[in-house]
Amino acid sequence: MKQWEMAKRSQNDSRVRFFIEDAPFTYEYADYYKVLPSIHSWNLDPDKIKNGRKVAEDFEYVSNRNPDIMKIEQLQNWLNSNKNIIGKI
Repeated sequence: MKQWEMAKRSQNDSRVRFFIEDAPFTYEYADYYKVLPSIHSWNLDPDKIKNGRKVAEDFEYVSNRNPDIMKIEQLQNWLNSNKNIIGKI
């Protein structure tokens, strides 16, 4: 699994969640969040962090609270438009 978007999902819930215990390893970017695990010190690696901004200690994210939910067609268009950079973020 890539280090980007390692959000946790519960078995019976399709919502994406970042929990408080993920906050020390979570960085905010213009259009997304990235959880960098501490294994191999990825959460401290400037090449992986790039221009990310560390989130607050009490940061939590649950996708169903996001007012900007994509429709399936929007997601498909986004994936097609960004297929060359997916996995390189």
